[in-house]
Amino acid sequence: MKKSVFSLICIICSWVNISAQEHNCVDAESVLRSIDWGWSRMDDSHVEVGRASVEVFGSVQTISMVRFPMRRHAVSVVASAGPSAMITSEFGVKNKALAALNGGYFDRKLYPTTYVKDEGCVTGSSIADGVIRSNAMFRIKDKRGRKVDIVNVPDSLSTVAAARRWREALVSGPVLIEDGEIVDYLNDPQRARRKFYVDRHPRTILGYSSDGLIYFIVVDGRFPSKAEGMSIYELQALCSALGLYEAVNLDGGGSSTLWTRDHGVVNHPSDNRRFDHKGERRVPNVLIVE
Repeated sequence: MKKSVFSLICIICSWVNISAQEHNCVDAESVLRSIDWGWSRMDDSHVEVGRASVEVFGSVQTISMVRFPMRRHAVSVVASAGPSAMITSEFGVKNKALAALNGGYFDRKLYPTTYVKDEGCVTGSSIADGVIRSNAMFRIKDKRGRKVDIVNVPDSLSTVAAARRWREALVSGPVLIEDGEIVDYLNDPQRARRKFYVDRHPRTILGYSSDGLIYFIVVDGRFPSKAEGMSIYELQALCSALGLYEAVNLDGGGSSTLWTRDHGVVNHPSDNRRFDHKGERRVPNVLIVE
């Protein structure tokens, strides 16, 4: 596993033209594994909030995250599309959540372009987004939200089958980590060099570790020298460094938002093009922690 992560980081380093003298691959792996997130627990909960600004991959990265044990807190999908769509923080407040994270891909009219299932009701069934990036389903078994899973869904038939008997589900992607291993897109001619995979953007990640911690993660981007964003391959290295067993990329760009009850919006959403906490974009679905 360490060898595969090291090799991936080496490839990333060469792609972004980082010289060996300025920033070598060993340094990148070391930085990712040694970040002090400054974890702090939210009052009356087992939810922890962590944030850091760090130089890695020859860039400045600002990363925010929430983690919590699934045995202590429920995670769920909340959908409200079209004219009823809201910013992520509003979803969180209205649902009396501890934390909220923006969800899946959507169109300009604020309707999801992937499959979405909320409390047993399918609120989005489109496959317009395509499997080039939307190849994974995050699913939740019951109302308590204590049994979750991330599975590969290569086509629409697989999507319907994967959601059957699961209370809630959200299709997004690409899958970043599967069964503890980085998913190899470098040898996939359909994906390897696509701008969506190679370019740096704000990103949103949902993942969980083998010891039952769920992670909500946002990597800020589009702010040179403050928060440059990550490629999909850099995200994979981050997830591996965090020890995630499964992880999936959610909608990014101006949608990327992480909100908590105690701290409000903790990242720097880019939709207003200012490095502050006010640039939220309306979205049709989110994930919340209760």
